[in-house]
Amino acid sequence: DPKYAAAFTINAMSDDEDDPAPTPGEAQRYISRRPWYRSDELQSLFEAVDRLPDPDPDLAKKMTTRVPGEEKQKVEPARARTLKTRLRAWMIKHEAMTANPHWMTSGRVASSGKAWGDAEDPVDVVTKGKGKAGGNLGVKFRRTEETADVKAARERYAQLTEGRDVEAMFQVM
Repeated sequence: DPKYAAAFTINAMSDDEDDPAPTPGEAQRYISRRPWYRSDELQSLFEAVDRLPDPDPDLAKKMTTRVPGEEKQKVEPARARTLKTRLRAWMIKHEAMTANPHWMTSGRVASSGKAWGDAEDPVDVVTKGKGKAGGNLGVKFRRTEETADVKAARERYAQLTEGRDVEAMFQVM
């Protein structure tokens, strides 16, 4: 069903942790811990997918076993810069959404959309994340006006143009 497509993003998945008490002689396994805010509907969807037989059994044998663990407490949905990776309201427990309405405006959760009974589908509004220092997470640029390279380039430019107005040099008369 296409209405469940948004569930299969990295932000909706459980966190996997190494087994803290591995049994000697047994293969490594991961403890899969669902976040406390995950709705039962989303959890049921993931469990149904996990019950399906793997279409490539040879590849399935190579995968590390995952076992369910305790719910992960004191976590929030990850901030997402695009709608594609944002969780939808149907994926969040009602109590969690009621207690955290700011998730809808902070780039963590978007409305579910028409397929879930909403009046309209969510619109992609790109949000700017903040790093530890409060700046943008994107590429950082520093001013380069005073560097030696810029100074040398300006001197070469002045030498080539011989002090003439460059715009005037290219005007058709």
